[in-house]
Amino acid sequence: MTNRACRAAFLLGSALLLGQPTPSAAQSGSARSGTECSLSQPLWYATAGRTTTSARGWDTGRRDDADCDFSMGGWVNATWAGNSEVQRPDGLAAPGLGAVLSTSAGVLWRRGPLEVRIMPEIAWHQNSDIAVPDSPFEDDRRYGYPWGPIDWPSRFGSDAFTLVGPGRSGVRLHTGAISIGLDAEPVRWGPSMRFPLLLSGQQASLPRVDLRTERPWDLGRFGTIDANLLYARLTSSDWFGDGTAAEDRLLAGLMLAWAPDLLPGLELGISSLHQQDLDDFDLSSAFEWVQRPAEDPEDNSVGNGIGNLWLRWSRPESGFDVWVEWLKDDYSRGIGHLFLEPEHGTGRTFGVRQEVEWGAGRFAFHFESTTTRNREPLTEDDDGERGIAYTHRQVREGHTQRGQMLGAVVGPGGDGEFFEAAFFGRTTTRIQVERLRFGTDAYTEILGDPFGDEGYDVDLVARLIHERHFGEVRAQGTVEFGSRHNRLFLAPTGEPEWEGKARVGLMLLWNR
Repeated sequence: MTNRACRAAFLLGSALLLGQPTPSAAQSGSARSGTECSLSQPLWYATAGRTTTSARGWDTGRRDDADCDFSMGGWVNATWAGNSEVQRPDGLAAPGLGAVLSTSAGVLWRRGPLEVRIMPEIAWHQNSDIAVPDSPFEDDRRYGYPWGPIDWPSRFGSDAFTLVGPGRSGVRLHTGAISIGLDAEPVRWGPSMRFPLLLSGQQASLPRVDLRTERPWDLGRFGTIDANLLYARLTSSDWFGDGTAAEDRLLAGLMLAWAPDLLPGLELGISSLHQQDLDDFDLSSAFEWVQRPAEDPEDNSVGNGIGNLWLRWSRPESGFDVWVEWLKDDYSRGIGHLFLEPEHGTGRTFGVRQEVEWGAGRFAFHFESTTTRNREPLTEDDDGERGIAYTHRQVREGHTQRGQMLGAVVGPGGDGEFFEAAFFGRTTTRIQVERLRFGTDAYTEILGDPFGDEGYDVDLVARLIHERHFGEVRAQGTVEFGSRHNRLFLAPTGEPEWEGKARVGLMLLWNR
């Protein structure tokens, strides 16, 4: 790490830590109202820090508040990375080396059942030069993911670039029970905060038509049920590294979360998505939320099905929350195949969170562990391929949107752990430690395990996040240090090495 980077990290941390604290949103009436109607809090912002009482089966960046008839808000985020990064939950901003500047601003207007949000997003990337794996292509495809069918670029081109998207824009109609909308803000399904397996909400906008419950429906003695039905258009990046042309895709999905009265605090969820090329869409596609298993590959439906189950148990009065998710990609050919090889294209996430009173504020710790890699023994499919989460031979762009993962940031064949200790008071301070490992299946099965267990691509990060209010403006500073081992398996013929990395960031958010 250079002296310049050290000075930048020190000055940023000092500026935030030495500022005079001001009343938090919970202590200020006007700020509190702004928070409830906030446009300035994206879904990925401070994603690992919500309270147990706010979690639902589905989640967007804000709550549908009938009392919020007009709001203006926005944010600007500036980061600098001294080494190539993995995907962070930063919306439209893509990982890369150097500076990234992103911003979004707009208005919310609501009259009766009609809600209109206009809030586009733009992100500029310095995208400094960095080594990438060898590729058989000479054009932009040479930056694509080289070890399988997925649109997950190693680098987003060779030059600085700008991405523009709809951000959190949308139009919705609200009734007492449901809302329907033409929307764009990202969606998270399931209870996980750092490693959601199906829809993580940690990517660019998700343009869609969707129908969802305004609040969980009361089923009487059977408890409550929450639901979200969506149809989204998925777009490929300009750096899809495959010999076939990239296609826009239709994503159809249904999520149900049931909370039985018999066991207070328990939530059981099931969700399913189906992707196919947009050109293959017909009327029957509107009902293909679930891909039907087929014993004969010739009977298999066009596209790819992916879904997950989850179980969550929370005790809001004690601040305790625990959950587990199980992902299934490329469904089994039948019940027999499911029993014989249940690990075919699967992923798992486990998480726990505890929040307690701490002086004048609250203290919380949060732990998550995830994996999307294969577990031995596994055999090849009838067509000679092996099922790996988020990839598929028909939908070759994989489970992605504009080159970013729709699911867990570890990607196909990855795993990781995340720990956070946080204090919420007049200011908010978070300390996070994270380990991510990428492409385990690619390393062992495609590259042939050239360095044994010393050759894995592993990212270790320690992160300090501090936030405080300055009137109607919130400022969040981030200082991150870490090391990446054998990034993208680019080690020379000698021993793979650890390479130091650092990132600093400053984000300003406002709402009125």
